[in-house]
Amino acid sequence: MTKDMLSYCKRLVEEIKALVYLQPEKRDIDSLTEMERIQVRAADDPEHTKNISNRITDEGSTDDCDPVVVIIVDGVEKLLDGNHTTQATDLAQIDDKSLQWQLIPSEITDQLGESELLWIGNALNPRKKKEEKSNNHDDCVKLVLSMLNDGHSTNDDEVTDAIKELGHVGSEITSIKKKANNRFAKLISVKEGHVWKNFKTVKKYRDELKKLLRKLSTDTNEVYETSSGNFKLEKMTGIAWNWSKRIDSGAKQIKKEIVAVVYHPDAVTQERWNNEEKNKRLPEFTYVLHKMNGIKLTVIELNPWAPDGASKTKCSCCNSQFKDISEII
Repeated sequence: MTKDMLSYCKRLVEEIKALVYLQPEKRDIDSLTEMERIQVRAADDPEHTKNISNRITDEGSTDDCDPVVVIIVDGVEKLLDGNHTTQATDLAQIDDKSLQWQLIPSEITDQLGESELLWIGNALNPRKKKEEKSNNHDDCVKLVLSMLNDGHSTNDDEVTDAIKELGHVGSEITSIKKKANNRFAKLISVKEGHVWKNFKTVKKYRDELKKLLRKLSTDTNEVYETSSGNFKLEKMTGIAWNWSKRIDSGAKQIKKEIVAVVYHPDAVTQERWNNEEKNKRLPEFTYVLHKMNGIKLTVIELNPWAPDGASKTKCSCCNSQFKDISEII
């Protein structure tokens, strides 16, 4: 969700709150309960529904209920806001169960994706508003997950802005991002017949990494390990600086190659590496080191997958322990 799209969504929320799209006639409850919902919340709250239902029954009508919000997506009506109100009205002991409603036309909703719709749904439930269940962390985590699926990172300003606009601050934002990252990692770290190789905490894979470092080490290179999330130029130039100074002085310098062995701590970091960091950093780092008297950079990327031992099917992804990705430059 871009900053411009976030502003667009904020304007739409203000229009909905101002009842710009209010329809002249009430909508019957049967059509609303049968309507497909945009599931903004991580889970419905039966207790909250019961409380609203009791209030409607006591008042004898739905006149004091906020209008439910219906949108049109690909020609189909969907309930965006008012899930609990709709369910509560259906349970209430009253004769007229029709509800006030707003209809957002397709020319507006056609510009909105899943992340935008989830944000709007959350924004229509402001925190601490009486008789409404305010958006909680899990609802916001669901929104951030949608943004991660769209290609965002939790480090993006757009993600932070979207969370802030829903009323979350400080450590709440950090907690929401952490939960979203952990859930996203689990979603994309699932591969049938495989396990994720944690090279930092699992002794078997840690020993595998140490063995590879020894194998790659020669008299003419310096080999070190790094996570893909910590692949930094400062580490390399720190190694190459003294080498370059020796070459400048005319002294003999045997080591002229840096070998970075890169492992992925989790699937989220690997996604970011594949989609952004790798193609950006490798050419830049190679160029800088080459300017330091021709120091060579070789980057070895470790395969993060291993057979789980239960599957009898062999796949090509497990055939190689690592690959030299220096050639992508």
